[in-house]
Amino acid sequence: DHNMFQPLSCNDELSVDDCVIGSSNYLGTLSTVLGTTPTGEQVVIPCGKCAVVETTDGSTKSLPDGINVEGMLHFPSTANLTLETTHIVIQGILQMDPPDAALRNKVRVRMVGSEDHI
Repeated sequence: DHNMFQPLSCNDELSVDDCVIGSSNYLGTLSTVLGTTPTGEQVVIPCGKCAVVETTDGSTKSLPDGINVEGMLHFPSTANLTLETTHIVIQGILQMDPPDAALRNKVRVRMVGSEDHI
């Protein structure tokens, strides 16, 4: 049944405009969130908060314990990276703007591991 899931009400007022420094809903960059996540735990973007992927150099960001997006994870058009992870759970909003073709930006997601994460 496609009506089994409903949007999280804590994200009702959340928009891309909240993904900027100074907004009370701005959590930080993905790198900042990664840096504050304890080793062995999945990265969590809390409901009602927004994190921005700031990587533009084509490097790989590794999330070895996965990511749970309850709020918003925003990939702006400037994002250029490979996201390597065991799992991605989207309970909130995944906002991925088209990569800037003039800059040859690409966003890749590489799933790794052999265990189920449910």
